[in-house]
Amino acid sequence: MDNFIHSCYARMGQNKAAAAVLSDIMKQLEGHLDENMQLEYTDMLKSYQVLANEGEILQVQRPNKDVIIPITVDSVGKYKQKAIHLNAQINGKAQQFQLDTGAGHSVVSPEMAKECNMRIIRDSIRVGGLKIGYGQLAIADTFSIGDITIHKVPFLVLNMKTNNAAADSFMNSLKSLIGADLLIRLEEININFDSLQIKIPQETTPNPFGHSNLRFNNEHLWTIEVTNGTENLSMHFDCGATGSSLTEKYFKEHQNQIEQTGKQDTVRIAGFGGVMKKDIYKLPNFCVSIDSLEACLPEIFVYIDSDVPNVVVNEDGWFGMDLFYSYGSVLINLKDMYVKTTPKKQTDG
Repeated sequence: MDNFIHSCYARMGQNKAAAAVLSDIMKQLEGHLDENMQLEYTDMLKSYQVLANEGEILQVQRPNKDVIIPITVDSVGKYKQKAIHLNAQINGKAQQFQLDTGAGHSVVSPEMAKECNMRIIRDSIRVGGLKIGYGQLAIADTFSIGDITIHKVPFLVLNMKTNNAAADSFMNSLKSLIGADLLIRLEEININFDSLQIKIPQETTPNPFGHSNLRFNNEHLWTIEVTNGTENLSMHFDCGATGSSLTEKYFKEHQNQIEQTGKQDTVRIAGFGGVMKKDIYKLPNFCVSIDSLEACLPEIFVYIDSDVPNVVVNEDGWFGMDLFYSYGSVLINLKDMYVKTTPKKQTDG
């Protein structure tokens, strides 16, 4: 519980309180932590402490009106998969960002951090991805998106290059990300793929369902509750993942069906830390519903081992950009923790 509390304090920007709680945990567990956990806790504590020195962070300044932000849905990588991009400003300098609901932290490249005169407040910070890597922690004194300005915004400064040409054609789109830490400060975003815009309303929308279908997982990232037929599934809510997929947990629970109807294959996946080759099944005709509104994919990958990032180890899979884009709009309310979708508009022809 204490471990959850310090991360909650950090998400609220209360880094002094987060540091105090984590420091107390480390004292209580002194001599009982393995080397990896000791390194992880020590690294988190250092980040909390340097952020606490910044005073109040992530302070939102916005007009008393709905804010509309144009987006593009671009094709990225070798297979032309879709990603959401939008324009923003760091310290007054215009930049393009990818929207990534599955990223716990917003990210910039070393080149962007330098170009935008961001302040580096920590070197050699541990970052989890496909492998453990290292980056920097920087502060943007202002980050502006549409008519909204957020003051003192932390960013991870990461080199996303893998030295694999095919992977880097995809990873190039990930050099600047707007992640969950920023989005939660906006309370609600409505991504409209029909009109290619995001609306950030002045007042959040009342929950029409009477229940929440969005929650935080153990990594303090978002998990959406969906149904597949009569089965309830929990999926990492991640528009930064261009394709949806299912985890070893799902594979073990449906192994006979998958082996009978799926097709074995091998794929390469790219992420921070490099490239990884994975054995998978391709499962045809996979559908999920968000409160009765269904979206379907012609096929979905199913991973058959547990060598996946911690953010999904206890989930059934990733709810990726291909599922996002199956809807006309996706409203994400981070105050009452729910997602509401609308069907795509029918077009002539």
